[in-house]
Amino acid sequence: MPATTEMIRGRSYTAVGEAIARDAESIIEAWADRARAQGHGRPGSHRAELRDHLPSFLRCLGDELATPGPPDEDGPRRRASEHGRFRWQVGWDLASVVVDYQLLQVVLLEHLRSTLGRDPSADEVIALGVHLDDAVSAAVVAFVEHQEGQLDQAHRRLNEFLGVLGHELRNPLGTISVALQLARMGGPADEDLADALEVIGRSVGTMSRLMDDMLDVARITRGDLELRPDRVRLADVVSAAVEATRPIVEERRHTLTVSGPPPELTVEADPTRLQQVIVNLLTNAAKYTPPGGAIELLSDRDGASAVVRVRDTGAGIAPEFLPQLFELFSQAPEHNGKGLGIGLALVRSLVEQHGGTISAQSDGPGSGSTFVVRLPLADPIAGDGGRAPAPPAPGIGATPRRILIVDDERDAARILSTLLEQDGHAVRVALDGASALVEAADVAPDLVLLDLALPDLDGSEVARRLRDGRADGASGPMIVALTGYGPGQRPGDDPATEGDGFDLFLTKPVGPDALARVFALLDHQAGDDSRR
Repeated sequence: MPATTEMIRGRSYTAVGEAIARDAESIIEAWADRARAQGHGRPGSHRAELRDHLPSFLRCLGDELATPGPPDEDGPRRRASEHGRFRWQVGWDLASVVVDYQLLQVVLLEHLRSTLGRDPSADEVIALGVHLDDAVSAAVVAFVEHQEGQLDQAHRRLNEFLGVLGHELRNPLGTISVALQLARMGGPADEDLADALEVIGRSVGTMSRLMDDMLDVARITRGDLELRPDRVRLADVVSAAVEATRPIVEERRHTLTVSGPPPELTVEADPTRLQQVIVNLLTNAAKYTPPGGAIELLSDRDGASAVVRVRDTGAGIAPEFLPQLFELFSQAPEHNGKGLGIGLALVRSLVEQHGGTISAQSDGPGSGSTFVVRLPLADPIAGDGGRAPAPPAPGIGATPRRILIVDDERDAARILSTLLEQDGHAVRVALDGASALVEAADVAPDLVLLDLALPDLDGSEVARRLRDGRADGASGPMIVALTGYGPGQRPGDDPATEGDGFDLFLTKPVGPDALARVFALLDHQAGDDSRR
């Protein structure tokens, strides 16, 4: 009957075990010399690295070979695991670790031949291999686990860094955006000033989209980007995407042709994320097409799918690069280093989360590109005859309101306050949570625009106290979270519970459309209260 590994571990190999335990130091010296002679390991450091946990490892290995019985949990495997983690910390890669342990096995056999005055028997060689493999496996597992743990920690730190970076960039962008709105409200400007304001507006929009894409990629790699699907008319999403990209298309003097989709074409999708997909594709087409080019946005039905095509006369894509096009940080050589290489990776992820597919076609550099998105159709919305666009909001809130702005960024709070006051609202400003509670008790605001990252109380705690402090039967203010962090980006945030206690969650910079949406919701809530 062939010997099993359990049977081999249960036997005693006294001569082999005693020799290894007794000569651990000289074996390590021979191991280091062999590695240096073969150019293996890191020059000048291999000998010192081997001494970490390895003398005790070899002595335990020798004792285990000399003593029959099951593996000792406190024996060579534990020492090998410690050494595996150490190897990662000092910069070894896994392939080099495995080669180094193979060298150890050769050195051990040579040492035993010299010490015993004979060749080790077949059983002794097999036993040495089994016991050594047990230890090496433990070292490799520990190496990989430590590597994964360190990578996870680095990933968490990167995500926190991106969140803080986004917050720090969004705060000044928000201030610039609101100041720009104020400048536009100040009456007719001369042509040069009007042109400068438009340039600032486009630049703020571009930076905001870049930050959104960057933070969305971080959420996707963490696996916590959530969709809010609904039955939506594709025509509405296409129309919103065209409007959002109109500035860059006009700036680069492109001709944009839009065809379809039929008004009844409906998909199950998160409308914000689906619009983001089309906006990214149109923006890429505008960016990588020479000024004065042509872009087509075609949408229609194809069997059980809705199909959206974005075609341009731009830089094109080399055929050999097409398979890599949707990989994170991939950039086609034809694009000359423009962009971050995250937009198309984000688009693919969003499309696939909607159960769809995306593909790219190009005949090569200079031949333009076509991107094709396919999404499963949903049942048409009842009574759908095509929905007319919603009328534009009549300013930032037609009904004067009492508003409390809570933000420790003094400039941002002051500029936003000035903007709202120009629309007839009565505005108070608090720079921290404690002051906000005092102001709220004094003025009884209809609306609280509340930053989450305050110097004293967390914004969520302020919102909770505002809710708890309202009089019995009182509806209390509408509370809107206003933050430079994207969802799930603040250190310690739990994306599942983020936003609790708030009626709405807005990410800076907050534009006029977002403020108009806040006031529309506030008017709606006020109408509901008056009917009760």
